[in-house]
Amino acid sequence: MKKILLNNTLEEIAKTTNSTYQVDAATTLLKTGIPHTKIENWKYTNFSKYLPETWTFTNEPSSFSSSLRETEFNDYERIVFEDGFFNKGLSNSSLELNKIEDEKEITMLLSEFAQDQTDFFEALSRLSSKNLYTLNVPKSSQQKPIAIHHTYSVNAEGRWSQPVILIKAAELSESVFVEYFHDKENPSPTLMNSHLLFDVEKGAKLEHVRIQVEDTSSVHFSKTRANVARDARFHTFTMALGGQVARQNILVNINGENSESHVHGFFGMRDEQHNDIYSDISHNVGHNESHQLVKGILDDNARGVFTGRIVIQRDAQLVDSSQLNKNILLGTKSHMDTRPQLEVYADDVKCAHGATIGQIDPEEVFYLQSRGIKLEEAQKILCHAFAYDTLDKIQNEDVKAKVESLLFEKFEKYALEHFNKDEA
Repeated sequence: MKKILLNNTLEEIAKTTNSTYQVDAATTLLKTGIPHTKIENWKYTNFSKYLPETWTFTNEPSSFSSSLRETEFNDYERIVFEDGFFNKGLSNSSLELNKIEDEKEITMLLSEFAQDQTDFFEALSRLSSKNLYTLNVPKSSQQKPIAIHHTYSVNAEGRWSQPVILIKAAELSESVFVEYFHDKENPSPTLMNSHLLFDVEKGAKLEHVRIQVEDTSSVHFSKTRANVARDARFHTFTMALGGQVARQNILVNINGENSESHVHGFFGMRDEQHNDIYSDISHNVGHNESHQLVKGILDDNARGVFTGRIVIQRDAQLVDSSQLNKNILLGTKSHMDTRPQLEVYADDVKCAHGATIGQIDPEEVFYLQSRGIKLEEAQKILCHAFAYDTLDKIQNEDVKAKVESLLFEKFEKYALEHFNKDEA
């Protein structure tokens, strides 16, 4: 049923457009189809079963919302996207966001990021989104944190929201971007296909904190790509707490010596939620380092997936790379699949990776109880400490405090109360 509907949708678009860019994308989509579990990188996530029977592409609205919901990040400079399109009226960033519509220029800019022409979601984006938004961080500048808000209109149900954003951090610049995917005041099925690209130039420092708290009727896919140059520092942290099904791809190309890339994250799932994190870190030259810590807490019937691939290319000597995935299962039916992968083609490197899946250690609970702490409080302390280990990787202290507050309000408050009731 879905394949027939997909074919009809793509064929209709192919008939009504004169754009080679879009026709090629439609051809790719018809050939590849929706990702399924027979594809190795999608082994544990059957995305097609979460899609609605029919879906359409979002047209730029004639008018935008005039107010933004209150969040922890409203006091930051902000860039607001509504249904995937720039809402200038709600934005107040000191950095100018440019809209690129020329297909040749878009193709040229995206070619630097080795776009996968056979990827379903990249083709879907090329098919329906004719815009690329670019933002330039000036050379040697120090920017205050900027929040990128992804919001939905009241008419967003069943429509793909597909922003494509390219951020260029010029040499010796320092910047922090908080990417915030909102839930809706009146929950309804929404579809997100977001692409955020970073070009971190020589000596630049860029921190990216991504927060996904969409409601449990949403279907979410996002891709973060980064090219990291010599002497640059790139930090990305993701916290996933929402969505019916959510998948994030994180792809980092380390292209310069003496650079650092940090790819960390936390996901907290409950009920029937499904979250999938796929990361691919490639050391294309030597004399640099990358570090990754991803943790998950799963309650009820939730399922988590982590695939972490680190590649040390041939002749990329003197690389220091580490990867660790740790998970706690609170529910008796919660489930976790983890696949740390390390591919080393150089011989003078320092690499380590590992993964663990378990429950709260009863000995640790007993230790805290022996110090006069009640059972309920001991469990909360241990779960929060487990999660905070990843939050502590956030460099900006103000952002870190806000993310910690969100963690409690959007996940711990429910999950740990439910957990304690089960223990009673």
